[in-house]
Amino acid sequence: MSNIVVSSMEDSVSRSLGVVMACVMAGLIEGILLYTGLSLRISNIFIALSGGHLFVLLIFSMIVALILGMGMPTPAVYVITVITLAPALVKLGVPVLAAHFFLFFFGIMGPLTPPVAVTAYAAAALSGGDFWKTGLQAFRAAIVALIVPFAFVYRPELLIIPIESWDFLVVLRLGFYFLMAAVGVYFTVVTLGNYLYGKLTTYERLIIFTGAVFSILSIILTPWFSIIVIFIVIYEIIVLKKRVTVL
Repeated sequence: MSNIVVSSMEDSVSRSLGVVMACVMAGLIEGILLYTGLSLRISNIFIALSGGHLFVLLIFSMIVALILGMGMPTPAVYVITVITLAPALVKLGVPVLAAHFFLFFFGIMGPLTPPVAVTAYAAAALSGGDFWKTGLQAFRAAIVALIVPFAFVYRPELLIIPIESWDFLVVLRLGFYFLMAAVGVYFTVVTLGNYLYGKLTTYERLIIFTGAVFSILSIILTPWFSIIVIFIVIYEIIVLKKRVTVL
């Protein structure tokens, strides 16, 4: 029994050393940035590069988090991006919780992103598949996950925590955003997979992709775009499903 406990502790320590060292280095970077005031300067630089446009800053932050996540553990990526990028996002009006979720989410996506794609490399080693093909297919399947962080930023109600009081309108609005996000994810998966009740034609695939785009725009810009999404959902139910029934 004692041997099992000792071996378990030894295995736990050996497995956590990599993360611990990464977090130590991230702590050193954090201390340097905070002590020298570079974190504020870096935030101002990012805002200047984005021209003060939130969407541009989000794209820039996404790229930085993905690149850092390719070769670093997620905790270290999270700490570094929060120090450097989160203040810039908050300055442009993003709630603190949404900014942290945004950066953390893309830090998780980093190990799945080519050309490094360490998780795909491990999966390819286990399955005996080609590393590049596995990495590209994995990233293609995970593209749909890129929608979620942007929805968190533009509609932090989806995180539920920022909601201070609940009433019928709040629940209705939350349900609408959640439904549009689910439809956007669904249509994106269908577009990437090129399959819905059967293989799609180019025209049908374009319609489904349009539905994915407008479902996200209905969250980010205005709910009126959901009217187009409703028509596309009706088209999917009536036309595409009817075609399969006939076949």
